Order: sequence, then structure tokens, then C-alpha cells
Amino acid sequence: MLQIFSQSRLCTNDALNGMEQQLMMKFKYALATDPTIYVSLIKKFWQTATVKTVDNGEQEITAIVDGNKFTVTEASVRRHL
Repeated sequence: MLQIFSQSRLCTNDALNGMEQQLMMKFKYALATDPTIYVSLIKKFWQTATVKTVDNGEQEITAIVDGNKFTVTEASVRRHL
């Protein structure tokens, strides 16, 4: 479904700026490269996840996996994709 949505959006919406196109290309590449996914770590993340809103209005997800604290924000997802 994501692939269909992203392809139709790229084909029909000429108003996308370069940053959005680049982000979409990186996201599609990340999904297409067959990454190793550790389901047990994902389950641990969501079992301990909490959501809070920080001072700038952005929401962040914080979780502890194997004793390590992880914080995820929209900005961190954009930066790492």
C-alpha cells in the first residue's frame, strides 16, 4: 500500500519540493534493501514506549530496550532516513 501511495503521489503531484522527493526516495530505498529486522527488539520498544510533548510542541517517543534509552522524534526519523 505504501508503494502504491508513494508512486501515485510522485506521479500526480508536481508540487513536491526537492526535500520531500529526496525523503521519499530514501524511505523507499530503506524498505527495498531488505534490512534485518529484529522483531523481539521492536516488541520490547513498544512495550516500554511512552509519548510526551516537549517544549517546542513536538511529540517524542521514549522507550528502554535492554537497558538503553531510545528517544524518537519526527526530526530524528527525517534525519536518519
